[in-house]
Amino acid sequence: HGPEGLGYHIPAAPVVEEEGSAAQVVAAWEAASPEKILVIGPATNLAWAVEHAPHLLRDTQVTLMCGAFLYPGNTTPTAEWNAWSDPHALAYCLDNWPQDAPTPVICPLNVTERVLLTPSELREWVSIASPEVGVLLDEVLRFYMEFHESVGVGYVAQIHDLAAATVLCGAVDAELQDATVRVEAESDLLRGTTVADWPGGTAQGEGRTGENGEVGEVGPYWARPSNARILTALDTAEVFACFRDALGAPADR
Repeated sequence: HGPEGLGYHIPAAPVVEEEGSAAQVVAAWEAASPEKILVIGPATNLAWAVEHAPHLLRDTQVTLMCGAFLYPGNTTPTAEWNAWSDPHALAYCLDNWPQDAPTPVICPLNVTERVLLTPSELREWVSIASPEVGVLLDEVLRFYMEFHESVGVGYVAQIHDLAAATVLCGAVDAELQDATVRVEAESDLLRGTTVADWPGGTAQGEGRTGENGEVGEVGPYWARPSNARILTALDTAEVFACFRDALGAPADR
């Protein structure tokens, strides 16, 4: 959004796009020995890690902001932008996730779109932030609010990535549900569509349960093991409270 991707904000130094590769990105991840990785764009680099460096993911919780489940997309009638941009990568990740790695978490559009920032909340953020950060927030988010107004959402901003970040950090109350997720990568019309088969669901009225009636580990339609945990509910007030606290915290905190 905007000429430099930051709304109305123009950095003092020009943004330089360096030549790089997925291999270099994953090498940087490995050097940092992360316990958590947040993917808030296409899953291209993550797919390279799954194929070439699966050991990196064994002790790392990965959370992705992508997809939409039983909900309209924001790029096509069924697809969310991150999933639509590189559906082959996302599909590869989910189909080939290392068995000894923590299950990836998906924060989909149908939950993150509820995290709506209003102008009054933005004014509060600007008032408690440092002057430099306050200007940045205002210039970035005013542009984003105007964009949402132009597409009929209203003069608000959907803060998808902050929602996913707070879920990854365990900073907010969130509900997650195991599911088997598939991504459509070949169809022109349905490119990037994400579909979930939920354990405990029903197929023509007959769900799959264990011998004692407990919910099984596979969905009723595909009978495949779960390959993701999907965010199904989130305390949006906590998301904003968490960020508000961070803005007002001392710089060395």
